[in-house]
Amino acid sequence: MQHQRSHVKKHKGYLFVGLVGIMAFALIIWITPYGAGVSPDSTIYIGAAKSLLAGKGFSINGEPIIFYPPLYALLLAAIGLLENNLVQAARILNAALFGINVCLIALAVYLITERDWMASGCATGLFLSSAPLLELHSYAWSEPLFITLTLASIILLSRYVTQPKLHYLVLSSLSLGLALTTRYIG
Repeated sequence: MQHQRSHVKKHKGYLFVGLVGIMAFALIIWITPYGAGVSPDSTIYIGAAKSLLAGKGFSINGEPIIFYPPLYALLLAAIGLLENNLVQAARILNAALFGINVCLIALAVYLITERDWMASGCATGLFLSSAPLLELHSYAWSEPLFITLTLASIILLSRYVTQPKLHYLVLSSLSLGLALTTRYIG
């Protein structure tokens, strides 16, 4: 009977994380009705995605892009296959990343606090109400993807430390490698 209760409690927690992730996605969609914000860096990523979609490689005006990492532009281009407006594609991508990041924060706190959903809820509330994080996720910037991949890497590495299974280490390394192809400064 006790095992059954803990199993139900565990599933309610995961349902909570999923619902908060959906709420975070909807929040970014709501605050960016005209698309993601654009800055000088954004124009590089969007231009690179346009170039990729046009079959011209990772370049702008025929010149290869060497100072900006490719992963964010590649994801924009992939979404651009379904959504012609790349500013809207960035909006969708970053809204999804905000939802994923909220879920990863909740999961990380849940694991660190030995499965305390109250602490996870508080951390999630702080993340959702952070003006800098909301701004970061509402622009066509690579930081949200970097945060996602870095959080995933840290969670997977911590799982490897507590449960030394090779796949945790490999996935953590892969996630960190992808994070570095998202933001070189990272």
